[in-house]
Amino acid sequence: MILRGRHLAQGVLLLFWGGFWLLNGLDKFFNEPGFFGVTRDHKFIGYFASIGLPDILALFVLYSVAVFEILLGLCFLASLLPMSWRMMLIMFNFLASMVIFVFFCFGDILFGDRAELLEHATYLILVLATFSLLFGAKQRARTWEDMTIRLMRMTSRRTGSSRP
Repeated sequence: MILRGRHLAQGVLLLFWGGFWLLNGLDKFFNEPGFFGVTRDHKFIGYFASIGLPDILALFVLYSVAVFEILLGLCFLASLLPMSWRMMLIMFNFLASMVIFVFFCFGDILFGDRAELLEHATYLILVLATFSLLFGAKQRARTWEDMTIRLMRMTSRRTGSSRP
């Protein structure tokens, strides 16, 4: 199947965000001097030490976020595959990206790192812009409605309720 026009642009954007999150998460595990990238261990320990929190908590948060970023990257790449709930997965991926960047922005404000705040806020704007490009207002409403109906059906099956 050859992708053209809107589908090609959508595929390229999903591939970009999948690669972004996957590489961003993997980068946190390669903190050795021989690898490229930024050593996040010392930076995170310094952030947490500045507000009196232990090193182990800093590393736990760092690597937990890294695992979540890797999973999100894989979800973005999985959303390139044809499946019945593909649009819901894409919407979830963008919402998760927004939540992560808002979380990062809060951390940047808390730790007083204005350069990181500018970077994370810029990426948040890019996620919002990509989301708006991929999902027009009608598509967003239709996907939300579909997601709500599916969740209600799943919940009613578990509880034994007769509601749709």
